[in-house]
Amino acid sequence: KETTVARTAFVFYDPVTTDSYSLPINPNAGGSPSRSKNLSFESTSAPDGRALIFEGQDSIPQMNYSGVILSEELYNKLFEWYEKRNIIQVTDDLGRTFDVYIKSFSPDRVRSVSHEWRHTYSMELVVLEGY
Repeated sequence: KETTVARTAFVFYDPVTTDSYSLPINPNAGGSPSRSKNLSFESTSAPDGRALIFEGQDSIPQMNYSGVILSEELYNKLFEWYEKRNIIQVTDDLGRTFDVYIKSFSPDRVRSVSHEWRHTYSMELVVLEGY
């Protein structure tokens, strides 16, 4: 007996305009916030030369997506969401919701006989809430 799993689409939501868009093709890589500590080091003048480590505020989490675009509509929609100058919400296929600011959108055209608008893309997001 074959079982089918329902696809859960990534959803972009703009709380300012209440626009919402479900991606027809989810990103194929990335999607979890990366975190980084801010550390600085100082050497001491002690004979053993031990270092002192100072820790500051953690860096703001970032997230990267990459995927494929097969249609002009998806290309234009991703560019439209990149153009927004406000925080948006992204809900991924795991049901996690993040408040993000889209920092970059980089599409690269890929020649294809069957999909005239085929591109690969990467998207960089700053995560402000939901990590």
